[in-house]
Amino acid sequence: DLDDDWRAFFEQIHERVSLDALAALLEGPEAFAAYAKERNDMPDLLLDGINEIASDTIGDLVADADGIYEDYLPEIKKHLIKE
Repeated sequence: DLDDDWRAFFEQIHERVSLDALAALLEGPEAFAAYAKERNDMPDLLLDGINEIASDTIGDLVADADGIYEDYLPEIKKHLIKE
C-alpha cells in the first residue's frame, strides 16, 4: 500500500535507527524519551536520525520533540499499527 518513498523511509528506519523508535515517537514525547533513555541515547539525536531519513526519502521532516506531524500520521500508523 505504501509508495516507493515511504517504503524506503521505513526500510532505512528499520536498518539505521529502529522501528521501535518510531513507534515510541508515535506514542508521544514521554514514551520517546523513555525509549531513548532505555537505549542510552539522546532523544534529540534519535529524532535527528529519523528526520534525516525522512528528508532523504520522502523529502520532508516527519516529527519534532512533540511527536509525529499530523500530516504523516496516516502513513506511519498504517505501517506500524497492524489491525
